[in-house]
Amino acid sequence: AFAGLVAAGAILDLGILWRAAGRRARRRTAPPPGGEWGLGEVFKAALLFLSIFLALNALAPLFRVLLRGPSDVTLLVLFQLSAELAAAAFIVAPYRAGGRAVRLGLSPRGAPAAISSGVTAYVCFLPVMIALVLLTRLAARRAGVALEPQAPIAFFFADLSRPALAALALFVAVLGPVCEEIFFRGFAYQAVRRRWGRRTAILATALVFSALHANAGAFPPILGLGILLAWVFEDTGSLYAPIALHVCQNGMAVAVGLLLRSLARA
Repeated sequence: AFAGLVAAGAILDLGILWRAAGRRARRRTAPPPGGEWGLGEVFKAALLFLSIFLALNALAPLFRVLLRGPSDVTLLVLFQLSAELAAAAFIVAPYRAGGRAVRLGLSPRGAPAAISSGVTAYVCFLPVMIALVLLTRLAARRAGVALEPQAPIAFFFADLSRPALAALALFVAVLGPVCEEIFFRGFAYQAVRRRWGRRTAILATALVFSALHANAGAFPPILGLGILLAWVFEDTGSLYAPIALHVCQNGMAVAVGLLLRSLARA
């Protein structure tokens, strides 16, 4: 199934290149809705996330007692989810008819078409992502650098109970992408775009998005993903498109992690 998706993505990519070579005009759906917030509010949301996460992490010994010895992975997921939900609530809080949530790109109008665009973009990105991963590993091997797996994937090899494993999968595949897209594309991207323009906003938010994953081996593929996520948002004007793309990407990563976990324990 995965090979079929990669082949379909390669065919779609060839079609895109063919149309680009023919200089056919690309139909544009709508620009991002545009908001009224600035970089100051973006930094406030980031500071809120960091403050809550660090505060909860400092109280980890207390949570271990109250929750009767949860694993470190469970606590980390719980703390990060709590901080992300708080930041997302801060961003979406001024919701009203025609309010901030609509300007973030969360209007339900056109959501099915935007979700379809996000899924299609993910299929197109698969061959590119595989190429970036292979090139990164080849460069690291020649440089003699050992690459570590991303933390969420490594977590699937921890000794977790089934409820904890299910919660981890739900967080990585769905809840995390939704919160991250609200902040990065719906909120931060629009603030940067308003001040420095579309190209700077796409590159800047993608660089920060990739750097925050704190993994050298994953930096190029995630940078490419971040650029595509911003481009899809710019192209559709709907946050549902990058959310769908991000959920597909993380959902595939979760499926791979669970498969490798089952093989390792077989």
